Amino acid sequence: MCIEAPDDVLEVGGFAGLPSGVDDEIVASANRGLGLRETPGGVDHVMPCGVTRASDVEGLAGRGEKGGAVLRDHCGLFLSYPYKDRKKGDDWAASGARGCTFVGSNLGNKEYSVMNREQKRSEGIAAWQEAILCWEKLEPFREKMKYSIQHAFEDQWGDNLTVFNEASQGYETIKESDQIYRQGRTPLKNNLIRPIMKNIEGQYRSLPSSMVCIPRTLDPQKERLQELGTRAVEYIGRENQVAEVDAQGLTDLMLSGFCAQRIEYGQNAVTQKDNVWISNCNPNNVFFNLNQEDSRGWDTRIIGEFFEMPMEEILYKFSQGRKEEDQIAQLYKEQAGKGGVLPEKSRVYCVWKKQWSVSEEGKEEKEQPCWYYRYLTSWGEVLKEGKSPYVHKSHNYEVCFYPLVRNGEIYNLVGDLIDIQKVLNRTVTEVNARLMYSMKGLKIYDAQMFPDISAVELAVIASKSDGLLPAQVTPGKTIREGIIQCDPSVNMSNDFQLIETQLQLINDVSGVNAALQGKSPTAGTSASLYAQESQNGTLNTRGLLDTFRAFTLRRCAKALKTAQQYFPEGLLLPPSKVGGATLAWEGEGIREVEFEVRYGEAGEKES
Repeated sequence: MCIEAPDDVLEVGGFAGLPSGVDDEIVASANRGLGLRETPGGVDHVMPCGVTRASDVEGLAGRGEKGGAVLRDHCGLFLSYPYKDRKKGDDWAASGARGCTFVGSNLGNKEYSVMNREQKRSEGIAAWQEAILCWEKLEPFREKMKYSIQHAFEDQWGDNLTVFNEASQGYETIKESDQIYRQGRTPLKNNLIRPIMKNIEGQYRSLPSSMVCIPRTLDPQKERLQELGTRAVEYIGRENQVAEVDAQGLTDLMLSGFCAQRIEYGQNAVTQKDNVWISNCNPNNVFFNLNQEDSRGWDTRIIGEFFEMPMEEILYKFSQGRKEEDQIAQLYKEQAGKGGVLPEKSRVYCVWKKQWSVSEEGKEEKEQPCWYYRYLTSWGEVLKEGKSPYVHKSHNYEVCFYPLVRNGEIYNLVGDLIDIQKVLNRTVTEVNARLMYSMKGLKIYDAQMFPDISAVELAVIASKSDGLLPAQVTPGKTIREGIIQCDPSVNMSNDFQLIETQLQLINDVSGVNAALQGKSPTAGTSASLYAQESQNGTLNTRGLLDTFRAFTLRRCAKALKTAQQYFPEGLLLPPSKVGGATLAWEGEGIREVEFEVRYGEAGEKES
């Protein structure tokens, strides 16, 4: 269940804040541990993590849900937790430092009872075990992705073979390339998978990318709201270089059949800007429930990923004082063993899980689903946890599957091309071997016709353009019968025809034909026929590209929701691609507006 914080404690991500009646000296000590300093208006933060500005709590309250306070999470998110209307509410909001000071995680917080702490730990271990189980069930998915990457970028002759070794009179496992070398041949490859992936990526980049945000409201300022929403999406895309991010995501989709992006608000460590940030997730590190049948990911019930972090980063993001740093470090040392020597990097799991919580509606209690997140160590200890801070009430991931089969199997585009690529490589290698060991310009001569000249001298004379060769023609024979040159070209024509067939087959399967590759049409091909071939060639890739574009629309809709929640009042939005003046973000006026995000040009009207 989702646990509510006590009435006199503000719980943020599993960390409890100080009650409003705590001693001022404790507050000052906690502030020093957080890197906060006292100011006449309250407390300013001097670290990238912690509270945004405690002295601005009243101004920030409008950014949260139903008058909640907005606090910055240590992992770059803003967390929004409502504080209940009560007698202590005014004191809490006015106390500044007391209302926003973190005093520690579940590891050392005195506000948690032993029973509550054990319950939290038990829930964390259960969530961790479920995440591990989901990740292990995705092992076949990762193996297929690894195999696709191997044939798209790496060693296409890297498959293992079990062969009989005559020397040892036993079976052994060797790479396919080593077996070919043993046969005295050279393994050749003609990688056609990578150009096909580049072509599909180019098709995606050439599609219209402008988006328009249509507000679903009867507000008379509807056009201005549309302009603000569209500008916000453009601003987020420009700051994230979203064209490059999406191109990488499309590559992941072609290689694995899956891609995921993480959407969060916070300060970017590189640009030092506060914005909505979009990041691609490594498919090797992501886990989710495998029994999904919806390519949009709408039947997801658990999702997350793990990160490899150095201990300094873990302490920076999840501790809030020297004492807690020591506690977290000690936990990792105890688990490390071997004298407590920590590895270079340690693993942290981020697990989002759909749970059920009891909410009061009038006089009745009703269970409803809620998304709950936990940051866990690699053995299940909770570092941070809490309900979803977002107004969209979901996790901060967006996923895409293509194609997703009903039994939960995930396949990929590259997997369809691997067997054809392997047959092509074997054909090319075989043709090369035949050419290497075949007769190439071999000459056969009658030694009785040339008794006074050696074979070497004959070869030299025969290769000259003005060579003179004395010969004794045997009666009954002609000079043409004295030297015969063997030409194997006729015998190799079938081999080259087989290679041409394989090249055509891989283009047909992928849908990337000669017209899409920009090759010149053959003689007699009309312009209309060539255009029709180009259009027909896109049909095989249409499903992939349409699925991915629908994914980007869902991603942008979630990013816009996050921007509506956290963009500060007065944020300047630069002009759009088609021009216009700089606009100032209207936080309160746009926060509750529902938008439909779709592809189109700025200024497009609702249809």
